[in-house]
Amino acid sequence: MGCIFGAASLNGSPIPGGHIERMASAVVRLNAGRPVFERKGRVCLAYAPRRIAPEGQGGRQPVVGRGGNSLSLFHGVLGNRKDLIAELDLSRSPQPLDDGAVASAAMERWGEAAPSHFRGDFALAHWEEELGRLTLATDPLGRCALYYVLDKEVLFFSSMLPPLLASPSLDRSLDEPFLVDFLTDAPSSKSGTFFKAIRRVPAASRLIFEEGKTPEVRTYWEPDWTRTLRLAHDEAYVEMGRALLDQAVRRMLRGPGPTVSLLSGGLDAASVVATAARLLAPETIFTLTAHPPEGVPWLERPGKFSDERFLARQTAAFQANIRAEFISSASLHPLDEDPRQVFKTIGMPVRNPLSLGWFAPLFERAKSLGADRLLTGASGNHGLSWEGMEALPTLAKRGEWRALARETLAISKRSGRSPWKVWKSDVVFPALPEAAKRRWLKWRHPEQSAVHHAIAIRPEFVAEMGRDGWEVKWLPGDATTRRSRWLTALQARPLHNTAFGALFGLDFLDPLGDRDLLEFCYAVPDDQYLRHGVTRWLARRVLADRLPPAVIQETRIGDQCPEFLHRMTLQRPALRQALDQVERSPLVRRVLDVPRMKALEARWPDDVQSARFVDYGAVLHRSLHVAQFIQWAEEGAPLS
Repeated sequence: MGCIFGAASLNGSPIPGGHIERMASAVVRLNAGRPVFERKGRVCLAYAPRRIAPEGQGGRQPVVGRGGNSLSLFHGVLGNRKDLIAELDLSRSPQPLDDGAVASAAMERWGEAAPSHFRGDFALAHWEEELGRLTLATDPLGRCALYYVLDKEVLFFSSMLPPLLASPSLDRSLDEPFLVDFLTDAPSSKSGTFFKAIRRVPAASRLIFEEGKTPEVRTYWEPDWTRTLRLAHDEAYVEMGRALLDQAVRRMLRGPGPTVSLLSGGLDAASVVATAARLLAPETIFTLTAHPPEGVPWLERPGKFSDERFLARQTAAFQANIRAEFISSASLHPLDEDPRQVFKTIGMPVRNPLSLGWFAPLFERAKSLGADRLLTGASGNHGLSWEGMEALPTLAKRGEWRALARETLAISKRSGRSPWKVWKSDVVFPALPEAAKRRWLKWRHPEQSAVHHAIAIRPEFVAEMGRDGWEVKWLPGDATTRRSRWLTALQARPLHNTAFGALFGLDFLDPLGDRDLLEFCYAVPDDQYLRHGVTRWLARRVLADRLPPAVIQETRIGDQCPEFLHRMTLQRPALRQALDQVERSPLVRRVLDVPRMKALEARWPDDVQSARFVDYGAVLHRSLHVAQFIQWAEEGAPLS
């Protein structure tokens, strides 16, 4: 896992001594490689190298621009690198053309418009000496982080948090509104972090710093939510979807070592695996699937499946060059037992700490196979595999009553719900004004807010931060409203894919977040996602040429860490001790309902089926993880 970082003086004064050195020491502790420095006038840029693509091994960063008047840093992967080389007329370059060199040439040719030409996950920094201008930018979903601190007239930045936390003068006070948004799963500020003094370059944006001017954020990409793609027939959408999916996966199939992907029983991960296998054949692709350990009871819930091996095996057997491995562990991982190691490495808590320990053996297996990158399908739900139920309120809004009645009856038949229940929950409620939806929720749950039900946050703290606990990001609505909210939530979320990469030395690449594929999916009409009561109709047709019928037809959702009670029971003595420790913190007591957490620990369930995951996996375990992070931050966020 590599890292870019640096500092720039915005008033011409020298960069304070020792700061860059402390940042470099923090990077070395993260096992990102020994940094390479380049100084020019009032700026110092540094790159800790990583191995992401064969063509990148001969390159060097920071990249010095033509004439020596600019410096560039690039972190990530340019999926359309070959296209950029052709557009920039770089094919005859005598120098090695790694992604950093291509990105630097693009910045010199197109200036601040360059990021709009890029496809892939990236963060970049570009310094122009004559103008005294520093440009920072990140990819459309913000999957590669770039954090910064403006200390008087000196800007410090890094693609990871610990190098910024290494400064002894940094104010480590927590950003309490951001903490509320994290705990309540509300879309937070795209520029926020857990620390007041540290900001983040917003996704799909350039942040420009120039002497004597106020820093300026300029967005370079935003979906056109008014665009609707009208093709001649249903099959045309399938053909276009397949072509764009192939292109998206091909863009991520770069790098040394074997190709390794996560594989679940759902459509998203399976679509990435199957497409990669077709493109790579006869080269082998390795897949890793987590499953509950034998002899350990796990939770079974309606509409979900807890063991994904059957469907994963179906996908793997469908193409000869897929080598599937199935991994489980009945014991705790070191990260389960020492969450402070997580904080020291990534500078933040994770949303699902139980899943971190559950997936850790898969990530370690990927490393043992020699992989530096891991393919995932994390972005599929708001793109290719969009469910499509939002078509119902849209039909009602348009007055297409016959089509609405037909779909309502078909959904009723497939789901087993009465037509009235389908109409009430999927047509009437989504069509209500937002204020009416919140009033209805408060009427149904007068005793507590929705977020307090699912997390141990204190309602008084939520109110103190100016929230009411009912700003639920997944509140039903039409397709455009929900998708725009979903995109905002993705862009604003803490970057756990980057964090996991730092913990395990992997780059997580998600082809389903490809910008061209997403723009197609956003423009596809609603009736391509829902037809005759079949949800995810587009994805099921697009993937029919590469996945087995059992996977295509599955409507249940996979359940992560279904043996959660077993794993938490192993931790129970440590959980009890940790609860006593965090209760000593005034800030923890102000933010979280520790007595409620202690009460859950005291009435430990006898079996997993009687244990509600929301109580033990979220209200207790996730809340305690955040409490431990708060306490670590109160201690000054020590990195060693």
